[in-house]
Amino acid sequence: MREKAFLNKIVFGYHSLFPRNQLHFLDESQVSYNIKFSQFIKQVTILKKHHNKNSFLITFDDGFQTDYIAARFLKDETIFFINVSNIGKHGFLNEAQIKEISDKHYIGSHSLSHCDLTKLTRSEIHKELYRSKVKLETLVNNEVDLLAFPYGKYNCTCLEVAQNVGYKYLFNTEIYNIDINNNKNRINRILINTCACRTVV
Repeated sequence: MREKAFLNKIVFGYHSLFPRNQLHFLDESQVSYNIKFSQFIKQVTILKKHHNKNSFLITFDDGFQTDYIAARFLKDETIFFINVSNIGKHGFLNEAQIKEISDKHYIGSHSLSHCDLTKLTRSEIHKELYRSKVKLETLVNNEVDLLAFPYGKYNCTCLEVAQNVGYKYLFNTEIYNIDINNNKNRINRILINTCACRTVV
């Protein structure tokens, strides 16, 4: 079943893999989640050496340009969560690259504009999740039922809207993990940043 690709695994969340001389357009928080591509390769190699490849899953958030390089390097299926408002902007994936990535990997939504959904009204949450879903499905010509909540934050309303819109698998982060309705398709992730990059195993 397709759900075996996502459930009951250790899920690692990455963001960008830019070299240090290309970080000028990132804000401070984004820089903290950037690691060098060489570090990423080393981490994946260590994971595969010490863990069965079916025991963990790699994801990428935001749709940075370096996702394209990662997608070509990774042999196992990976999830790329796209912030739709950034498609085609400097430092981010363009439509053609997203389409190419979708031929081998999974594409998921990271909302329309990457805002804190817990601070929005129900109608605003619906707009963020529905429009991003439709845009991505049109782009990759396939169903998009994977969602990563921006900042890992969500509440009961976010869960209800996401499920009503048609998302089946909802990814958060361990920091904001809360037990709402014991939804088995709500998946926790370990985010990798410059501090955690040496301790992924």
